[in-house]
Amino acid sequence: LLETYPALRQRLDANRAGLYMADLIHHMLTDHDPHPKVYEIFTQTLTQMREPGTMGISLLAFQLNLLSEAGYEPILDRDAQTGLDLDVDEPTLAFSAVAGGTVADNGEGDRWRVRAETIRLLQQVARNEVSSESMDAQSVERANRLLAAYIREIIGTEPAAFRWRFPDLSA
Repeated sequence: LLETYPALRQRLDANRAGLYMADLIHHMLTDHDPHPKVYEIFTQTLTQMREPGTMGISLLAFQLNLLSEAGYEPILDRDAQTGLDLDVDEPTLAFSAVAGGTVADNGEGDRWRVRAETIRLLQQVARNEVSSESMDAQSVERANRLLAAYIREIIGTEPAAFRWRFPDLSA
């Protein structure tokens, strides 16, 4: 109650991202089930939104942490179906919400084609080895959209704030 997070009132993109994060928490966690790490990363992300250039990477870290805390952390370091190593030198891989992570890009219907650089970025963020200054904004947005689509599949619905943050992400 002491922190007012002025960016939420001053910038529409920050407001929409904040509403999106709150909506995700509502849909991914059950009432009366404490998750102090989610609270910490939520307030940290709201604070970081003061700087427009850090919002994308902060939102990405938030989504990854929320997925982890809810028990849906995506498998990014190997094939989520077979457990085998993936060839990250390939230009594209795939992501399967059903399998819970990165899979071989073999054209099966449950897979979304994704750039290998997006998976590498997600791996770096998961290991906390990335800074907002070194990130390509398009790569960060692609990774955010991938996690948003994954979350939408997990919860089985599209939260109201989803379209405010990702207006052109089709089902």
